[in-house]
Amino acid sequence: MNKYFGLLLLVWGTFSCVSKEKFNQHLDQPLSVEALRKDVDFTTNKLLKKHVNLDWYYPEEVIKFRLDSFKSTITQPMVPNDFAMHLMQVVSSFGHGHTYVSPLDYKLTKEAKKKYKGSKNPLKLLAFKNAENRIFLDKNYTKDSTLLVHSELLAIDGYSYQDFIQKNPNIRASDGYTKVLNQNYNAPYYINYVDRKLKVRDSVVLTLKKNDSVFQHVLYRELKKDKQKKDKQKKDTLTSKKDSIQSVKDHLKIEKRKLTKAERLKVKDSLQLERKINKYYAFDRVKKRYNRALYFPNPQDSTTVVLDINSFTLGIHKKAYDHIFDSIQRLGTKNLILDLRENSGGYPEDINHLFAYLTTKSEPQMVIDPLLKVKSKWTLFSRFYRKPNPFSHTIFLPLIVYKSTESFFRTTKMDGAYYYNDGRKKNFLFKDKNRYEGNLYVLTSGKSYSAASLISSALYAEGKAIFVGEETGGDYNGTVAGYSEDYKLPHSKIKILIPQMVFQPNQTRELKGRGVFPHQEIPYHFSDFMQEHDPQLDWILEDIKKKKQ
Repeated sequence: MNKYFGLLLLVWGTFSCVSKEKFNQHLDQPLSVEALRKDVDFTTNKLLKKHVNLDWYYPEEVIKFRLDSFKSTITQPMVPNDFAMHLMQVVSSFGHGHTYVSPLDYKLTKEAKKKYKGSKNPLKLLAFKNAENRIFLDKNYTKDSTLLVHSELLAIDGYSYQDFIQKNPNIRASDGYTKVLNQNYNAPYYINYVDRKLKVRDSVVLTLKKNDSVFQHVLYRELKKDKQKKDKQKKDTLTSKKDSIQSVKDHLKIEKRKLTKAERLKVKDSLQLERKINKYYAFDRVKKRYNRALYFPNPQDSTTVVLDINSFTLGIHKKAYDHIFDSIQRLGTKNLILDLRENSGGYPEDINHLFAYLTTKSEPQMVIDPLLKVKSKWTLFSRFYRKPNPFSHTIFLPLIVYKSTESFFRTTKMDGAYYYNDGRKKNFLFKDKNRYEGNLYVLTSGKSYSAASLISSALYAEGKAIFVGEETGGDYNGTVAGYSEDYKLPHSKIKILIPQMVFQPNQTRELKGRGVFPHQEIPYHFSDFMQEHDPQLDWILEDIKKKKQ
């Protein structure tokens, strides 16, 4: 039995290596004009058949015309990812930000996996921001302390940022007619583009500019040290630490003392609390920051606090918000600043819990309209069976049958369209204890998208909050999002992701295709980033100061 099992593993390993090599060869193999045009036809067909509210912003005739026009421009062979970049911009022009084309990533061979096991891609350890069609290094999470933060990035290994944005002006769409999300996503899309071009390397060359001085900096991949060297280094470190501790003890003549039971319990409780906070607030150990953070913008004023939320996906949101608003109540906060400028969205349950603490209404509320439009009665049912898995569809089959059946019966036809009813009692929330009733400011940017835009719409409609910053990247009236189906194009093998549900806020407006407009519009300029100046937050603090006077 073991002999056959070992033979099976050998065959599978050999097939896996061959398939990866074949896949990687496909990445560099130009596809014929005919094959690329067939992939455009495939994309057109899937969008028209599977995309709900595809014509929300443009008629289907316009969408088909744009795809046909793009198809006619294909006159030369292209490698899959170059084709993906062109197709991506056409799909982005339809105004659905969650509908996008996904290029292919290089697959590591067995030898490469062994070499790079445990290593970190240096480009993924850098945080960039962009403004006015320029990009700069905002944070450095690598071990290379010589890399100058707040330098302007001109190129990576010869791939110019300016060339990239000129060739790909509409790489990622906002919802509707606004372009603000695209401007905020240029930086990450450029990094991913270069990363795919370079594949896997031990180093990259950054061309940077600082104070009118252009220079190059070589950034190395942080490779895992070999075991023998690591063990020796660990032994040397332990020896050094022991010597240092003994030296301190000898110098201060400290006698070793065991902790009392009460002291041990205190230490244990402290560690448990720290672990809980890190879990609730989603602490990032690499970036040394929390996904949700509460801080004083002015240490001398404890009545004004900022609640900075980078995502509505990470951490345990219910526990976090209960803890946050209990703290706000204890502090006697009079001015709360909700910062959503870096928030690209997340889960409806997350924003529901946050909204319950901020709403002015004294009854259970839900940020999103509970009726979610879908393409057909079978849309949500079929997603459970589209990609059957031998393990999950055996072990969890009863649960899958239950969830798919529930989805089917919750989907009904009304006025010629199908709607999934998500109006379950648990989604309607009301917080009587610790509900915030003071002054509320909301900071938004073009990157405030999806769930961040939906909660902004709901707060804006209530008229309580003062919005400061820039127009949101998401449409005020909602977005096509939720569960997405991915379809692999037959020749290029790239994927197009098509969302299946229409999410709308509890109140909509007549103006279509634009985001939440701030009461006080204050754009970020490149000079603000370079000087670490926050004009939007400064305006709010000055407004609070004036109102106090």
